[in-house]
Amino acid sequence: MTKLSGSELRDSVASILRLTHPLVETEKRLVATTADVYFEEVSHQKFIRKFAVEAKDWSSPLSSKKIADIYNLYQPSIASGEIDSLWIIGKKELGMQPTDTINRMSNVAYSTYEEFVSSAMNFSLYLEDLRASFETTDASANFITSTVRGTGEKLEDAVEKWLNRHQKLMLIYGGYGLGKTTFSLYLASKLSKLYQNGEFARIPVRISLGGLFTKQDLRGLICSCLTGSEGSASVGNFSYNLFIHMVREGLVLLILDGFDEMRHAMDVDDFAYTFEQMSPLFEGKSKAIILGRPDSFFSDEEESRLIDSLLAPIFADASDVHKAEIDFMSEEQIEAYIEQFINTKTQSERLNTMRKIKENVISTEIEVLSRPVQLKMFTRVMHSYSDGKNKLTRYSLYNKFIDSFVKREDDKPARQVRISNFPSEQFPGPRVVFMQNLAWWVLMEKRENRFQPSEIPYNYIPTQFAPNRSRDGALREALVGSVIERSSSSHSEGTGLLGKKGGSYFYFPHKSYIEFLVVQYFLRFNFDKDLFSQFFRSMNKEMLSFLSEAGDEAVPLLRAGITFATGYVDREIIKICAKDTNINREISSLKSHNLTSDLIYTYYEYMINSDYDKSTISNFIFSCFVSAQNLSRVSSSVNLIRHFIDHFGETAIFRKMVVHVITSIGFEKMAVLARSDSVISVYNLDAASAKYIFFAKYFVCDGLNISCSTSNFASFSQKIAEGKLYVPGYDAEKSKNRRLTVTILDCEFGDPRYPVILQNCSAAERKLFLYGDAERLLG
Repeated sequence: MTKLSGSELRDSVASILRLTHPLVETEKRLVATTADVYFEEVSHQKFIRKFAVEAKDWSSPLSSKKIADIYNLYQPSIASGEIDSLWIIGKKELGMQPTDTINRMSNVAYSTYEEFVSSAMNFSLYLEDLRASFETTDASANFITSTVRGTGEKLEDAVEKWLNRHQKLMLIYGGYGLGKTTFSLYLASKLSKLYQNGEFARIPVRISLGGLFTKQDLRGLICSCLTGSEGSASVGNFSYNLFIHMVREGLVLLILDGFDEMRHAMDVDDFAYTFEQMSPLFEGKSKAIILGRPDSFFSDEEESRLIDSLLAPIFADASDVHKAEIDFMSEEQIEAYIEQFINTKTQSERLNTMRKIKENVISTEIEVLSRPVQLKMFTRVMHSYSDGKNKLTRYSLYNKFIDSFVKREDDKPARQVRISNFPSEQFPGPRVVFMQNLAWWVLMEKRENRFQPSEIPYNYIPTQFAPNRSRDGALREALVGSVIERSSSSHSEGTGLLGKKGGSYFYFPHKSYIEFLVVQYFLRFNFDKDLFSQFFRSMNKEMLSFLSEAGDEAVPLLRAGITFATGYVDREIIKICAKDTNINREISSLKSHNLTSDLIYTYYEYMINSDYDKSTISNFIFSCFVSAQNLSRVSSSVNLIRHFIDHFGETAIFRKMVVHVITSIGFEKMAVLARSDSVISVYNLDAASAKYIFFAKYFVCDGLNISCSTSNFASFSQKIAEGKLYVPGYDAEKSKNRRLTVTILDCEFGDPRYPVILQNCSAAERKLFLYGDAERLLG
């Protein structure tokens, strides 16, 4: 504790007591002495207990003699009934003998200042509830602790180390379904037990930030969580101001779970404001753990802008914040979890079958199972894979989960909807179509996972919900029978669920639901050019993962859409397009000069993953380079030539490029370009000029040698692709800066005079030749 000198300890005690007691006085005159603090505790108007507080801020513990001296001063007041009890509050723990002295005295108690503050509110039932909150979940019976990405350290060990440091805040990041909430429940339960046993100095308080959007502000959320209104046990004599005082005094450990869920239900300005209002939780000796999903924002730029800018005012020193990212589950953890599930949930006659399923899925789908939430989903549907023939993917897992959810809703007699004339042979039914429509609207149009029912476009509600229902009734049925959740259990007075006067908000509980359903929407809907462009602009790695596992139906749709793509496109899209079984037939009859950039990328990807020999691949991309008539084709072919050289270690194609640039552009145009003083940009380049500038800027002529770094290939390709299709995934190969060199005497220029002239020329004359003055040297 910080030293409270003179009257500071007295005043601090009095201020805390005033939060919970009706009568508190300082320097109260008694029969034989003056009490530092006097207060009354009223359990009933006829039953009032009177206390005197002696505040001692001495730097050394009180001795038995000092305690006796204090008691003698107050004993007349106790004997006469002027006060009922004496409470001595000091800085230090008492030794064994002074403790015995206190215990032998009637109506006298001793507390340290920390104990006094903690006792002002009774957390006993709350701590028991924290323990039960974890122990009554499915996870408690089969809990596997998370690990920290990059270190392999157990997350709870990392937290323990952080607790012993002076840092105020620990940010625990984790992607969808990696067990952040489960870990927060486990940690709160574990620390509650330690606190109750006197082995941990702070009271753990767990608050789910996902409930913040249902409250007016952070104060409302804290009060709701600690007064039992959320169904949890209440804190006795709870006072918000006292709670904040305890946080600042270092008596509480805050565990704030789900800041990403805060984000789902708020717009950017509200989220920023709420984060700013959280600053009282990080002042003084506070210590807090915040858990959330790193990809809870719709763009990296948005996340960086909000998180960095909001934490900066709270923590001037970045060292006050410790970050830890939750890693995926290891194979050993996955195997242990499934084995535990099999042993506890499986009948003996099915054990062998289930273990074979376990071995098969671990060997083929380890990445899918590495997220605890998906592992739990898998164990729930494990029996449906008992034949070992079905392939489990993340896409099929989500599909199975959504399908099971809808089936449960449709099995309820009151919830059945008409499905006549509905393509149920392709999709589960109107409930799924509604969720797909809404996911598309949220991601592409609303751009915010927070909406009121009145905002939902009417045409997004399948007609099967409409018979015998009003618009509101149809929408209500669609919402209630979906994975979409309502953000509040209450609604506006007199307006009902769909009220327009401050009605409840709805949201998808996880962004992964949106991503999966948007992919299904893409597979169902006939896209035009604008929709394709919109879809590609919003693409992220999670959606790509779903698309890659969606089966053959995704391939022709992506191939049709990639034609309209501009800007950067993830290589994973090209890989999916290259799964088309028709490509082999297309390649056998192709004419390279007719290919668009997307086809160049797709055919190349297909070739390097098939049985094509290196010479065939080399000839293909070189022919694309030679026949390129626009910048987009020059960019794609140069990008892939670089990848081909790095990936296969073949350099002969470099010599062919040198010869082509020197001999095919034309000496007259090369001379004009070489002498031009004007700046040539990508907006007035043609393909031939681009090839020349590539040669002139990046190729180094040293005597008879011409050299270039492969990193320059990627740089050039990227620059001239501005506003056009560019696939950066071909940059990420193991060799990133390979130096290529050819001797011009080894080049076959077509004109037999070239080698002789070049060999006999001076260095200056060779440069003239290579950069456009060949006619002068040839006479």
